Amino acid sequence: GNRSNPIEKGGHYNEKTGEIDWTITVNQSGGEVDEAIVRDELPEELSLVEGSIKVYKFDGNWQNYEEITDLNTGKFPLNLGKVESNEIYQIKFSTAIDWSKVNGGNYQQENTFVNETDLYDGEHPRGKADAEVKHWKDTLLSKSGKSNVKYDDKTLTWTIDVNKAKHQLGNVVLTDLIPAGLGITEADIVIKGENENEITDANITITPANNSSVE
Repeated sequence: GNRSNPIEKGGHYNEKTGEIDWTITVNQSGGEVDEAIVRDELPEELSLVEGSIKVYKFDGNWQNYEEITDLNTGKFPLNLGKVESNEIYQIKFSTAIDWSKVNGGNYQQENTFVNETDLYDGEHPRGKADAEVKHWKDTLLSKSGKSNVKYDDKTLTWTIDVNKAKHQLGNVVLTDLIPAGLGITEADIVIKGENENEITDANITITPANNSSVE
């Protein structure tokens, strides 16, 4: 890290929780701060996960540490009090993502989140750090096929995955053009949800044409 900056910041997207986990490091540069106050301004699409702020105090060599539990860690700003030159503080917290406020609620595969943190000594600014986290969402639509063709079975199985990204979508209409020479009936179409449960209330229309299409 940058030895001269008294505050540093990092973050990563947590695939398991769907949240962003952030880490703020205070005083790795080994200075002294009389009244260390950490301010963290979140952009509108991020919100602090309640109860997620944890504060740890390390010695200057990162050898020994303790969790600090007597601070009001419900929200920022955090007042760490006096920080000695041989003390390093690490603050960990998580933010939830409101996807309706990302890109105006419209799907985009690559998403960037920036979070800024300021360190004050009482009223006086001492340092600033920001971190950028990128998250690539899964696809809205993908398709794969396999041939079952053998002596007694001349079929192809196609699989269409809709909204792997788990993005909020309105009234979804899926249109698939079936190539000439292939036939399909409503009984050939099976729709399943995320947990493999069969969905039976979808409105299926088969329109014969030169190139048949299924809606």
